[in-house]
Amino acid sequence: LEPSRQAALVIAGLGHDVGHPARTNDFFVATQQNFALIYNDEHVLESFHCSATCSLLLKHGLLEKFSTERCLDFRRLMIFCIMATDTKSMMYELSQFRLRLNDSSFAPVDVEGERQDWRLLLNIIMRASDIGYASKPWDLHVQWSTRITQEFQEQGDEEKSMGLPVHALGKREGFNLAVSQCGFIKFVALPMWGELLRGAELPQISDGDAAVAKRTAEA
Repeated sequence: LEPSRQAALVIAGLGHDVGHPARTNDFFVATQQNFALIYNDEHVLESFHCSATCSLLLKHGLLEKFSTERCLDFRRLMIFCIMATDTKSMMYELSQFRLRLNDSSFAPVDVEGERQDWRLLLNIIMRASDIGYASKPWDLHVQWSTRITQEFQEQGDEEKSMGLPVHALGKREGFNLAVSQCGFIKFVALPMWGELLRGAELPQISDGDAAVAKRTAEA
């Protein structure tokens, strides 16, 4: 990736949860709050994070040295990566990635007209990074697991007080943090990271830098 695109990925990682209000997309849709109304019930928080990040970039003039074309390219890539963190489609995207890895034609190259696999790979990288807390050293893992659990359960309390169905991760009764995290790691994190590792070991990726550079130059 050229430097501006590398920067777009870094900024997407930094901004993917900026201003997060500690509630889920489904909560905002169910309660018909402004977030949901503004973004038409679709990818509510991700759309907000994109907008907030772009506004900060504009406010501080971080892209003012870019040409119009490069600025648009930067924003498109950054927005794509932030939108990829919507967990609602996580397992579907992982299954698509797994299918492509099993196909010998898999070629994640940044070449115009051939970016389908490239975009899918970026999607999985963002998703794997988004749940990266589960791979942290024990003290950080416990800290972030406790924080996300508290956030979900506080939403559950609010849902209960409003007479709404309490989402699965928001129930306090019978909750066990260790069991919850073991299930998350086993059924979500490890499969995601495992497929990403499998992709990194494919010849067309591990040995493909020169080939990608050549195809990009020829394009």
